[in-house]
Amino acid sequence: MTKKKKSKAWIPFAIIILVISGFIGFRILGIVNPEAISGMKQDSGNESENEVEESVFAINTAISKIMEVNEYLDLNGDVVAATTVEVYPETTGKLIRIPVKVGSYVRKDDVVAWIDPSRPGMNYAESPVKSPITGTVTGVYGSVGGMAAPQGPLLSVGDLSSLQVNVYVPEIFTSRIYKGMNGTLSFETFPGETFPARVQEISPVVDPISRTMEVTLSITGGRNKLKAGMFAEVSLVIEKKSTAITVPSDCIVRRFDNTYIFTIQGDFVKMVPVVPGISENGFTEILEGIEAEQEIVYQGMNLLEDGAKVRIVNRVDAYESL
Repeated sequence: MTKKKKSKAWIPFAIIILVISGFIGFRILGIVNPEAISGMKQDSGNESENEVEESVFAINTAISKIMEVNEYLDLNGDVVAATTVEVYPETTGKLIRIPVKVGSYVRKDDVVAWIDPSRPGMNYAESPVKSPITGTVTGVYGSVGGMAAPQGPLLSVGDLSSLQVNVYVPEIFTSRIYKGMNGTLSFETFPGETFPARVQEISPVVDPISRTMEVTLSITGGRNKLKAGMFAEVSLVIEKKSTAITVPSDCIVRRFDNTYIFTIQGDFVKMVPVVPGISENGFTEILEGIEAEQEIVYQGMNLLEDGAKVRIVNRVDAYESL
């Protein structure tokens, strides 16, 4: 083999040695100074982050204020005559006449029924049944031709000049009911109209089956419009707070089974946990979490997170219509 051919045979081996040497040197430099290797990647990453714009959310805000709020207990009841009596016959016999019907007005001692107490083979004078009070016949339970006895009422008479409402209060609320407390009545017959009422009587016992207590309310206004037998929706004020810190109820956000309000901190918002209390007419009392006269997010909070940057579009007076 000539010298020229021998020199060419070493060329591939020389290239391999150079590549291995370069790789080893690069690894040594990386171990000694790893920042030198990642410098270009960090520089390019910072440039990308700087190019990303921060999101800004448009919102409307309101101010928390002190106002009076009431807690109501809503019940259902029936309008009845304040005085109602059942009329019983004094003798047993066949009911032969009932000269009155439901709605008939009768005076005390007016005859409301006739009974024939005769027995087979014996004749007796017809026995009258008289009304014990002046009022309106509210129910007729006997029928002509049937038998009547002192053990069962024939009819009922009520004084409709004085009406009341009977309701049944759940046991859990009985300690918060007292004589003289105010309430309001509403009826489907008179939409949008309310009638004042006041607690007049409270039963001294709780029914062991229904776990309720009977309460009677006197109707203190608009009685000439109401009739016995009407179905009433009753609202009783069981708690009143005159200096409660309140916010519009729409400001309260519920997340993860907790309640929050977003407060304004310069150009950012803070997600504050709160404890709500009484709610009335679109406003909610806040027991813990914020103070009065604090600016809070009123609209646009659905996409917000704690620390989000915001732009206030409008400051709303949510209490203006009160």
